[in-house]
Amino acid sequence: MMQLQERNLTNMENRNSAFATPAPLSEYTHPEANEKALRNAKTIHDTMIRTICELLPASVLEIGAGAGVVGAAIASQGICYAGIEPDPTSFAVCRRDHPDLNVVAASCYDEPGILGLGKFDLVTSNDVIEHLYQPRRFVT
Repeated sequence: MMQLQERNLTNMENRNSAFATPAPLSEYTHPEANEKALRNAKTIHDTMIRTICELLPASVLEIGAGAGVVGAAIASQGICYAGIEPDPTSFAVCRRDHPDLNVVAASCYDEPGILGLGKFDLVTSNDVIEHLYQPRRFVT
Protein backbone atom coordinates (compact mmCIF):
# COMPACT_ATOMS: atom_id res chain seq x y z
CA MET A 1 0.00 0.00 0.00
CA MET A 2 2.79 2.41 0.92
CA GLN A 3 4.55 1.75 -2.39
CA LEU A 4 1.34 2.54 -4.27
CA GLN A 5 0.91 5.79 -2.33
CA GLU A 6 4.53 6.77 -2.98
CA ARG A 7 4.17 5.94 -6.67
CA ASN A 8 1.00 8.02 -6.90
CA LEU A 9 2.70 10.96 -5.20
CA THR A 10 5.65 10.68 -7.56
CA ASN A 11 3.30 10.55 -10.55
CA MET A 12 1.42 13.60 -9.32
CA GLU A 13 4.61 15.54 -8.71
CA ASN A 14 6.02 14.71 -12.13
CA ARG A 15 2.66 15.29 -13.81
CA ASN A 16 3.28 12.20 -15.95
CA SER A 17 -0.05 11.49 -17.54
CA ALA A 18 -1.01 9.13 -20.34
CA PHE A 19 -3.64 11.63 -21.50
CA ALA A 20 -2.68 14.02 -24.28
CA THR A 21 -4.60 16.73 -22.45
CA PRO A 22 -4.63 17.21 -18.69
CA ALA A 23 -7.54 15.84 -16.70
CA PRO A 24 -10.34 18.35 -16.25
CA LEU A 25 -10.48 20.35 -13.07
CA SER A 26 -13.52 20.25 -10.87
CA GLU A 27 -16.26 22.82 -11.16
CA TYR A 28 -17.01 22.92 -7.45
CA THR A 29 -19.42 25.67 -6.44
CA HIS A 30 -21.64 25.85 -3.40
CA PRO A 31 -22.71 29.38 -2.52
CA GLU A 32 -23.31 28.52 1.13
CA ALA A 33 -19.71 27.40 1.70
CA ASN A 34 -17.00 29.84 2.66
CA GLU A 35 -14.15 30.65 0.29
CA LYS A 36 -11.51 28.65 2.19
CA ALA A 37 -13.70 25.54 2.29
CA LEU A 38 -14.35 25.87 -1.45
CA ARG A 39 -10.61 26.15 -2.17
CA ASN A 40 -9.90 23.10 -0.02
CA ALA A 41 -12.65 21.05 -1.67
CA LYS A 42 -11.47 22.07 -5.14
CA THR A 43 -7.87 21.10 -4.29
CA ILE A 44 -8.99 17.70 -2.99
CA HIS A 45 -11.26 17.06 -5.96
CA ASP A 46 -8.65 18.13 -8.50
CA THR A 47 -6.09 15.83 -6.88
CA MET A 48 -8.57 12.93 -6.89
CA ILE A 49 -9.45 13.51 -10.54
CA ARG A 50 -5.81 13.79 -11.62
CA THR A 51 -4.76 10.70 -9.66
CA ILE A 52 -7.64 8.57 -10.92
CA CYS A 53 -7.03 9.59 -14.53
CA GLU A 54 -3.30 8.84 -14.21
CA LEU A 55 -4.11 5.30 -13.06
CA LEU A 56 -6.01 4.71 -16.33
CA PRO A 57 -8.87 2.61 -14.96
CA ALA A 58 -11.52 1.42 -17.40
CA SER A 59 -14.18 1.80 -14.70
CA VAL A 60 -14.60 3.65 -11.41
CA LEU A 61 -17.10 3.38 -8.56
CA GLU A 62 -17.32 6.40 -6.28
CA ILE A 63 -18.86 5.78 -2.88
CA GLY A 64 -20.32 9.09 -1.79
CA ALA A 65 -20.74 10.76 -5.17
CA GLY A 66 -22.03 13.97 -3.59
CA ALA A 67 -22.98 16.60 -6.15
CA GLY A 68 -21.25 14.68 -8.94
CA VAL A 69 -18.25 16.98 -9.29
CA VAL A 70 -15.59 14.27 -9.34
CA GLY A 71 -17.76 11.80 -11.25
CA ALA A 72 -18.54 14.23 -14.05
CA ALA A 73 -14.85 14.99 -14.56
CA ILE A 74 -13.94 11.28 -14.57
CA ALA A 75 -16.75 10.36 -16.97
CA SER A 76 -15.71 13.20 -19.30
CA GLN A 77 -12.43 11.32 -19.84
CA GLY A 78 -14.25 8.29 -21.24
CA ILE A 79 -13.92 6.27 -18.04
CA CYS A 80 -16.98 4.16 -17.21
CA TYR A 81 -18.22 5.80 -14.01
CA ALA A 82 -20.85 4.86 -11.43
CA GLY A 83 -21.53 6.52 -8.11
CA ILE A 84 -23.67 5.94 -5.07
CA GLU A 85 -24.98 8.73 -2.87
CA PRO A 86 -27.19 8.26 0.21
CA ASP A 87 -27.91 11.92 0.99
CA PRO A 88 -31.13 13.04 -0.74
CA THR A 89 -30.02 16.68 -1.05
CA SER A 90 -26.64 15.84 -2.59
CA PHE A 91 -28.28 13.28 -4.86
CA ALA A 92 -30.80 15.91 -6.06
CA VAL A 93 -28.00 18.41 -6.78
CA CYS A 94 -26.11 15.72 -8.69
CA ARG A 95 -29.20 14.89 -10.76
CA ARG A 96 -29.82 18.58 -11.46
CA ASP A 97 -26.23 19.46 -12.39
CA HIS A 98 -25.25 16.18 -14.09
CA PRO A 99 -28.45 14.49 -15.31
CA ASP A 100 -26.62 11.93 -17.46
CA LEU A 101 -24.15 10.85 -14.76
CA ASN A 102 -24.62 7.25 -13.57
CA VAL A 103 -25.36 7.83 -9.87
CA VAL A 104 -27.86 5.89 -7.78
CA ALA A 105 -29.43 6.80 -4.45
CA ALA A 106 -27.86 4.13 -2.26
CA SER A 107 -25.68 3.55 0.77
CA CYS A 108 -22.32 1.82 1.12
CA TYR A 109 -24.20 -0.67 3.30
CA ASP A 110 -26.47 -1.74 0.42
CA GLU A 111 -25.65 -5.06 -1.21
CA PRO A 112 -23.64 -4.34 -4.40
CA GLY A 113 -25.35 -7.13 -6.34
CA ILE A 114 -28.78 -5.62 -5.71
CA LEU A 115 -27.63 -2.25 -7.07
CA GLY A 116 -26.59 -3.92 -10.34
CA LEU A 117 -23.65 -1.62 -10.92
CA GLY A 118 -21.19 -4.33 -11.94
CA LYS A 119 -17.48 -4.65 -11.17
CA PHE A 120 -14.91 -1.85 -11.16
CA ASP A 121 -11.20 -1.41 -11.70
CA LEU A 122 -11.08 1.29 -9.05
CA VAL A 123 -13.27 2.19 -6.07
CA THR A 124 -12.85 5.61 -4.48
CA SER A 125 -14.37 7.53 -1.62
CA ASN A 126 -13.78 10.94 -0.08
CA ASP A 127 -15.38 12.55 2.96
CA VAL A 128 -17.46 9.47 3.74
CA ILE A 129 -16.01 7.28 6.47
CA GLU A 130 -16.43 9.88 9.24
CA HIS A 131 -20.20 9.86 8.61
CA LEU A 132 -20.65 6.10 9.03
CA TYR A 133 -22.16 4.25 11.97
CA GLN A 134 -20.16 1.13 11.09
CA PRO A 135 -16.88 2.29 9.51
CA ARG A 136 -15.21 -1.14 9.86
CA ARG A 137 -17.97 -2.68 7.78
CA PHE A 138 -17.28 -0.08 5.09
CA VAL A 139 -13.64 -1.08 4.69
CA THR A 140 -14.10 -4.85 4.82
